[in-house]
Amino acid sequence: MLRRALLAASLLALAAVAPAVQAAASVRVDPDGDGRYRAAGRIGSVGFRFLLDTSAPLVLLSAADARRAGIDYRRGMRIQVAVGGRPLPAYRVVLPRVALGAIELAEVPAAVVEGATSPTLGLSFLGRLQIRQQGRSMVLEQVR
Repeated sequence: MLRRALLAASLLALAAVAPAVQAAASVRVDPDGDGRYRAAGRIGSVGFRFLLDTSAPLVLLSAADARRAGIDYRRGMRIQVAVGGRPLPAYRVVLPRVALGAIELAEVPAAVVEGATSPTLGLSFLGRLQIRQQGRSMVLEQVR
């Protein structure tokens, strides 16, 4: 009897000091009329409509979008990226905060293209999430 009481007290004490497990933040994205997945998100506090592309290795932004988000991209490393099958000069940067609905990630690698491109969430963002298909929808989950 005493052993059971001590065990129960130990479990209660352990539960009191154990870190709380937070529920996963999730976002459900339905395909648009072209079958592509697009969703509203933010870089810092600036809103964007992102294309979600699991074949893109990095988050991609145009130079104009980077300037709008206050990113000094020319301080980044010069690289080349393929956009639409064409190699384009770009700058590799790290975005301090990128959000998609309730999901928010810090220190996200990105490429800024000096030319026209749609804001794209690639694997530098998407690869840090759990992604599953639910019917035609894409469900993204961030386990905290």
